[in-house]
Amino acid sequence: MDKARHAFIVNDFPPIIGGQSSYLYYLCSALPPEKIVVLAPCCGNTSVFDRAQPFRIVRKPYLIDVQVLEKLAKILLPFFYVQRILRDEDIALLHCAHILSTGFIGLAMKVFRNIDYVLYTHSADILEYEHHPFFRPLLQEILSQAKHVVTNSRYTQGVLERLGVDAGKIVISSPRIDAADFGGLFCPDEVVRKYGLMGKRIILSINRLVPRKGNDVMIKAMPRILKRFPDAVYIVYGDGPCQMMLKDLVKELGLQMSVLFADPDDGDLRREWMAACEVFVMVSRAIEATGDVEGFGVVYLEAGAAGKPVVAGDSGGVPDAVEDGVNGFLVDPLDENAVAEAICRLLESQALAALLGAQGRERVKARFDYRRGVPELSDIFK
Repeated sequence: MDKARHAFIVNDFPPIIGGQSSYLYYLCSALPPEKIVVLAPCCGNTSVFDRAQPFRIVRKPYLIDVQVLEKLAKILLPFFYVQRILRDEDIALLHCAHILSTGFIGLAMKVFRNIDYVLYTHSADILEYEHHPFFRPLLQEILSQAKHVVTNSRYTQGVLERLGVDAGKIVISSPRIDAADFGGLFCPDEVVRKYGLMGKRIILSINRLVPRKGNDVMIKAMPRILKRFPDAVYIVYGDGPCQMMLKDLVKELGLQMSVLFADPDDGDLRREWMAACEVFVMVSRAIEATGDVEGFGVVYLEAGAAGKPVVAGDSGGVPDAVEDGVNGFLVDPLDENAVAEAICRLLESQALAALLGAQGRERVKARFDYRRGVPELSDIFK
């Protein structure tokens, strides 16, 4: 077997579930498999999964379920594990998937072993520390010493340039997905029957229930939607710290029959819910106080792969995932009237909804399916 030239150091990788894990998996799946090796954390029995991949995965135990030690462990343990990979492989570049953990390892390797590194960013990992008096200088040093900085959207590119990163070494590479994963013929009957939704016009959100996702604005838009479409129902699929607040808002507005919370622990039914809905909505907004913003929004691509029109918040990196008038509508994420109007347009015209859904599917297949590779990174992997 040829020796790998590129080593990825990651903290999140399947079978761990999450946006970061999915992003890294499909990125690696899109690359020439003989050129890469992935250092990933142990997380249960992964042998069957690892053997099925065309690229090599080295599993080591560096996830510690002790919050105080977790971040330190993600720096120290992979630092030692990567030494063996450097000894055994012909590594030309390290690829660091997290700025203030694996990025620190990349910086150390450049200082002590003169090995260059590529850094991957997603906006939230930058904004969390951008104004921190202690971490900002370290953040800037890790960014400035990287040979390339790969980011997910034009918005995040602007954040990087604000931090002084040379525009010439920033590469925008949008997340990839498996277009076939949501593009198949999934039967929605199970979820429709379980929640008593026969004959309903289903509007769907799939997201973690945190403030930036805008579920509260969508709930506030429902009374206006129901005036024109009394058979509409809003399904919220996900959990998170805002769940009780959102349920209280539903009670306050008397929407218990029109806003339903689907149980995400009842099996992975995201594909069935996508098949059941007419419109997908996630009106993400920037939370200025915490720097929390949507860097891209992979779920918009999943909705596109399923052929569903999207209503999205015009904020952060979302315009790279949703083209207004092409695969959906971009709206002011703080204006429930604008949200309601966009959704009503799609419920009112099935032809328009079908057109945007079809264009979304073709857009995902052409630009975001991992099988197309990542040509924007070709120079890095030569």
